Amino acid sequence: MPKIWAAIVMALLLVVGAAQAGDPYSLEALKKAAGGDNEVLLAMGDRFLAGRDAPEDADKAFEIFKYLADQGMPAGQYMVGVMYNDGLAVDQSDDEAARWFRRAAEQGYPEAQFYLGVAHENGSGVGRNFAEAARWYRLAADQGLAEAQFNLGLAYYQGQGVKKDYREAFKWFRLAAEQGLPDAQNNLGLAYEKGDGVQPDPAEAAMWYRQAAEQGHVEAQAALGAMYHDGRGVPRDPAESEKWFKLAEEQGHFEEP
Repeated sequence: MPKIWAAIVMALLLVVGAAQAGDPYSLEALKKAAGGDNEVLLAMGDRFLAGRDAPEDADKAFEIFKYLADQGMPAGQYMVGVMYNDGLAVDQSDDEAARWFRRAAEQGYPEAQFYLGVAHENGSGVGRNFAEAARWYRLAADQGLAEAQFNLGLAYYQGQGVKKDYREAFKWFRLAAEQGLPDAQNNLGLAYEKGDGVQPDPAEAAMWYRQAAEQGHVEAQAALGAMYHDGRGVPRDPAESEKWFKLAEEQGHFEEP
């Protein structure tokens, strides 16, 4: 609902701006038009950033997000972190990105928890600490964020920041895969193919590879091609095998049986 209202407000401001002197997109004008609803103001910032229902203006988006962040709104803090992370309207700064991600993460904002985990994994703006990365991934994963579930699965699969545990890795890969994340679907296919954390099941492997492959995942396309080539989990089918190998090759994957 806030996004719908933001679009309406933006349209009204365009009319007002055409009829009146002054900047209809000043922060004060936007705050007044939002009627004190910070969710509407946040949606306005999103629209300025993307150029939807308003002129594309990263500087204006940052001004809005920073105002909301300073009010303690976790979504605003997260978006300030994103803009520092990507160098949008501000000089790119890993330190500032991590600082703002942490503020939002400590309020339980799952996307910020995920990005703070990434920062700890890569040592970007914070000390490299795999255990801290896994901790933040888990907090976001427990809230259902697919990307965090996948990264936590990787941590368990590799034993990075947590004790290696293929069954835990499988659990988190599956949760992310069921939300449609192609990397997780590919890794779930691999787990079923190799028997990592689950009984080997070539048919299940092929099914998950297909779901990822249909989303353009190159490794899954190659793996599904191999399954059709060998007749593992699917009937042997040279034409289907060639089809998936060709799609993978078009993305730069050249390995065939």
